[in-house]
Amino acid sequence: MSIGITIGYVAGWTGRLTDTLIMRALDVLMAFPGLVLAIVVTTILGTGLLSLGVAITVFNIPVTARLARAGVLRERERDYALAARTLGASGRRVLFRHVAVNTFGAFAVQMPISFVASVLAMAALNFLGVGIQLPNATLGTMLAEGQQYMQTAPHFVIVTAVVLAVLMVGLNFLSDVLSERLDPVRRRQV
Repeated sequence: MSIGITIGYVAGWTGRLTDTLIMRALDVLMAFPGLVLAIVVTTILGTGLLSLGVAITVFNIPVTARLARAGVLRERERDYALAARTLGASGRRVLFRHVAVNTFGAFAVQMPISFVASVLAMAALNFLGVGIQLPNATLGTMLAEGQQYMQTAPHFVIVTAVVLAVLMVGLNFLSDVLSERLDPVRRRQV
């Protein structure tokens, strides 16, 4: 997320040609389905934890960068940012002390959602055999290995699928709670 946030802040704050170039590069990344892009990255880098980490990072950068850019474009024109610039604050100070602080709520909500997508992508990559390899255990490899025992011991797959589902539901609840806690409009209504 930090890479995507940095890219989005640079694009949104600098504007013009830099913004256009960064956004078109992100459009290219978003043109591919995320899982296909992750498979390409792991195919190029090979299997293992590092290549899986890079694949998941590339998978998440476009969404986070667009969210950061949208936040910067929205917040940089607000009255407090204009007042800070009028009082002589540097662009860097306005960005980090005013704009970045007020875009934090969106990232706190997006982080669990990105984590859910990352866990699912990692499980899918491992299930397909392009992620972390055996003997290391992941949810995806456990599902893949449990397939051969579906007739005799279906609990291998069922328990793994339930763990994955509970993890996804729990992270979605976390996202909802963060959304309620960090949204000032919803907080006033409670």
